Amino acid sequence: MAFSLSEAISHLFGIKVSAYPELRNVLNKMVTAQIITKIPNKNDYDKSLLLDKTTFPAIHNTTILHALLSQTKKIKEVFEQPKMRKVHAASAKILISQPFFEQLGIKDEAEDFIVMLESDTSLKTNKLPNPFTTLPQVAFGGTHSTLVEVGLQCSTFSPEYKMLRAYLEKDMDTAYTIACSNSFNDKKATNLKELIISKKEAATRLEEFINNII
Repeated sequence: MAFSLSEAISHLFGIKVSAYPELRNVLNKMVTAQIITKIPNKNDYDKSLLLDKTTFPAIHNTTILHALLSQTKKIKEVFEQPKMRKVHAASAKILISQPFFEQLGIKDEAEDFIVMLESDTSLKTNKLPNPFTTLPQVAFGGTHSTLVEVGLQCSTFSPEYKMLRAYLEKDMDTAYTIACSNSFNDKKATNLKELIISKKEAATRLEEFINNII
């Protein structure tokens, strides 16, 4: 049986994807990247995107990951790059423990979600546990990225979150400053701190090298 993307999302989450353009855009990009595999459509007069139930785990996981990571590039990395998957799992663990997500309603499955995300279990064939009582995309209205909405609605953040947000928004100067100014008890936050420092210092060395040869 074939499903449209709208039908698949309705089946999985009971929502209309047309109401959340940002999420729909990410899902379509994942189809283009062949993370979500479409059924070949042999009808030259019907260019509808068709999916079958074997794609549902990837659709489900993309939706859950979009709630936390926002950017298509980072969601693709979770599916395709084991090393970056662990980095983003660390980010997700920090985010999901923040008060603004807890206020949305975090289910008991949150711990299982993190454990599976940290593992090497295929996300194309296995569904991540859904840690949210209400999808953040739905709770925030679907008009902006989750991280931007969170930023608008919260006046104070932990250093871990500030560092994570700066990193996700590619503001390496801010992320580096926060990383160097704080120590963290959480191992995942410490790993992210070390990654940011390493990346920033490598970029600085490269810039100095280029300046010396020009």
